[in-house]
Amino acid sequence: MAFEKVDYNKIRKGVRITFVLFALISAVLLAFTVQKKTLPALKSSNPLGLLLALFFWGLYLSFDTLRMKFLAVAMGRKIGFFRTLQVITSGIFLAAVTPFQVSGLPFQIFLLNRSGLSVGEATALLISRGITQYFFILLLLPFAVRIIGESVGFLIRALATYVAVLFAAVIAFYLLAVWKPHVAVRIIPRRWKKVREKFLEEIGKFRESFFILLKGRRSLPLALAMLFSFLSLLFYLAMIPSLLFGLGLDPRPHLSMAIQVIFQATLLYTPTPGGAGIAEAAGAALYSLVCPKYLLGVFIILWRFFTIYITAFLGAYFFIKATREV
Repeated sequence: MAFEKVDYNKIRKGVRITFVLFALISAVLLAFTVQKKTLPALKSSNPLGLLLALFFWGLYLSFDTLRMKFLAVAMGRKIGFFRTLQVITSGIFLAAVTPFQVSGLPFQIFLLNRSGLSVGEATALLISRGITQYFFILLLLPFAVRIIGESVGFLIRALATYVAVLFAAVIAFYLLAVWKPHVAVRIIPRRWKKVREKFLEEIGKFRESFFILLKGRRSLPLALAMLFSFLSLLFYLAMIPSLLFGLGLDPRPHLSMAIQVIFQATLLYTPTPGGAGIAEAAGAALYSLVCPKYLLGVFIILWRFFTIYITAFLGAYFFIKATREV
């Protein structure tokens, strides 16, 4: 795996854009939400909530690392905990600073390749991590839609239902593509020849990854990986009510966690680095259900910091460290 495939100019540009967008969006959010109540509310906030969110962040990342480590064991490979952590966080960093998250995967494959995995095995491991993660999101989506539907009007309820159906359709399409790729490709119009060819190429990699995982025939490590995947998602979602609690608000865990499930299902591919702007705008709209306007801007900034930027900062450190070792 060639290290030079990582576009450093694009990454540096993405970092600058991400910081500028985050600063601008934060300023706009605060300008539209700060009121007379804001400062007194912040003075009466509970720091324990932020510490709890930080604790849950540590658990989320630890179980995510264990999930990937045991997926590797299920494939018959061994990777150290620290290397696995480096792979995950550096990938999140690159996904946060490049459009459509295009640079994360090549660098992650490079790191795994340095740890002794072939390119095919590394690709299989990373895809398997994504499958186990979104498997549980898919399971939780119907419950999230129902919970949100009980708290909002028809329009948002219809939107949440649409997202759930669309996400389920995409998963169903991928499953069909794994088992019957030449049937699935018929859905793409023949005039889109390059799209069809690219689809078959990507599905070929997906199928190879899937069967590499099954070839390991190690059920216990795979079962543990699934357990760690669920725990990782659970603690990730738990950060949201912790932040609300820290701001002195009713955490409403069922609703706040349901909203985050919807976000996880919809913000897979975003045109701006890290989804900056898109996530904040959508977050402000939906999290207004659990957070009053005078604290909404502060909450959204904390929410983005804990759910993506703190991990991306750690990933930036590992990325710089890895590039210096080459």
